[in-house]
Amino acid sequence: MLMFLVLSILLLLKSCSKQKTDLEDLKLKIDSSYTIRTLEVDMLISDSGIVRYRLISPEWLVYDHSERHQWLFPKGIRLETYDSLNNGQTLIVADSAVQHLNTETWELMGNVRATGLDGELLCSPHLFWERQAKNLYSPDTVYLLDNGDVSRGDSLRAKDDLSQYYVYNNSADVTVEEDKQTETSYTNIRQTDSLRAKDSLRTETDRLSKQIDAK
Repeated sequence: MLMFLVLSILLLLKSCSKQKTDLEDLKLKIDSSYTIRTLEVDMLISDSGIVRYRLISPEWLVYDHSERHQWLFPKGIRLETYDSLNNGQTLIVADSAVQHLNTETWELMGNVRATGLDGELLCSPHLFWERQAKNLYSPDTVYLLDNGDVSRGDSLRAKDDLSQYYVYNNSADVTVEEDKQTETSYTNIRQTDSLRAKDSLRTETDRLSKQIDAK
């Protein structure tokens, strides 16, 4: 069991540790029509006087005109979400990101990593965050580590703290309750595997969360 656990972690960490994706591959639409350009961004976003999340990025471009209402982060981003008591909920790191202002949906692209409330680790090349609905979804390949179990699928829907998630066309060899032929449901899988797995995950999560600061 321990050997399977270590191999599962190594598989996930390899999937999460690819080199930075080139901007051309991300197909970001970057032009000179932005209204504001800000460098070395580190700010708190509030709603009704309550801090909702922290945003850190080397570069922030604001497009706010009739044809385009977006925030663009072409050089990387780190998002940290908070609850009403300012407790950390989720950490998301990506090579680039776009916030679609009309829908308040974040589109994260390139080596996206998200850590959940209890240390879950999600990796994907493409992830959407619906901030108001507090949902995550990915139309692309996903890897998810939860208490030593690695799941791999071709899409995902989840709560944004990863307390509940659905991995579609899951190929992992784990024991779970199956809802549909092509969908596996996981809810609140907690506290069952070794401390060694948790320590490995914590070390990797700390390393990933510092990558934006090092740029």
